[in-house]
Amino acid sequence: MMRIDRRMRILVVDDFAEMREGLLRTLDTLGFKSVMAAEEAFAAIRLIEEGNQFDLIISDLNMPQISGLELLHYVRNVERLASIPFLMITAEATKANVLAAAKAGVTDFIVKPFSVEQLIMKIEGLQRRDNPTH
Repeated sequence: MMRIDRRMRILVVDDFAEMREGLLRTLDTLGFKSVMAAEEAFAAIRLIEEGNQFDLIISDLNMPQISGLELLHYVRNVERLASIPFLMITAEATKANVLAAAKAGVTDFIVKPFSVEQLIMKIEGLQRRDNPTH
């Protein structure tokens, strides 16, 4: 098992407060020190446009106003953000959702409910893609 780089700067985006807070607690427990959260995609875009740098975005798919898929489109269409790993959280891993997100450039999915171990495995997988020598 590879070691996760806990210096990663992570943005968590989820409109459901319990899920967002749970992810923040989990990431903190895992030793990540640079984690920001947004309650919806507009807030996430504001954090990005304020100049915050992120190494990973973890976003819910289904959110009001702007969906996680629309946030993914935004990220992939901004040159300085385009290569940031994007982990999409969904309770509905339908074929249509998966295909739409894959076409938009999602890096990986995690399906609710998920365990801490599954989250660790997803983050490790994303790091391996960024650092294939590890």
